[in-house]
Amino acid sequence: MNNHMRENRNISHEREVKYKEAFSKAIELSFTVFGEKAFRRYSPGSTGRVGGAWEKAINKAVYDVIMFWFARAEKRVVIERKDAIREAFIEVCSTNREFADAITIGTADKSRVKNRFEIWNTTLNSVLGPQADIRRAYTYSEKKALFDADRSCGICGQQIEHIDDAEVDHILPYSRGGGTDASNARITHRFCNRSRGAR
Repeated sequence: MNNHMRENRNISHEREVKYKEAFSKAIELSFTVFGEKAFRRYSPGSTGRVGGAWEKAINKAVYDVIMFWFARAEKRVVIERKDAIREAFIEVCSTNREFADAITIGTADKSRVKNRFEIWNTTLNSVLGPQADIRRAYTYSEKKALFDADRSCGICGQQIEHIDDAEVDHILPYSRGGGTDASNARITHRFCNRSRGAR
């Protein structure tokens, strides 16, 4: 940080404009993708409470990684895939213990900083890169249609309170040839689906 401040104490006007544009783009994309949940951590459900929720406070570590990579991403592609990015962020918060620790515990530790930047970069690239075009995941609009039709979790039977806590499950698993279409889909709690997968 000291080196960065020394190098940029008297930056040129061109560099200043470039930094401002990158910051503005990152802020715009953050709110385009996450809305009022921007820079918040998503906490998954647990055995005692299957429903997950967004934390109310802004998380500085989440702010760091989201802003850093959105400043470098292609704006058009992010906007085109904003629903998938939001889902991927919820997913990584819910299932990647290393990422969850890196945004909550000892967040200034060098190894945790490195981990969270690398994990979110990999996750974001999986959504924005060419391999993301493979039809394995359901779209947000497909999930919303199922959620609006019936909010009952297909595994535990309880009501799903919020769409962010819902996940579309392949009734016949994708790994066993199940198609990614409406006839093979059911809405579940994210936690219930993940627990079932682990078993």
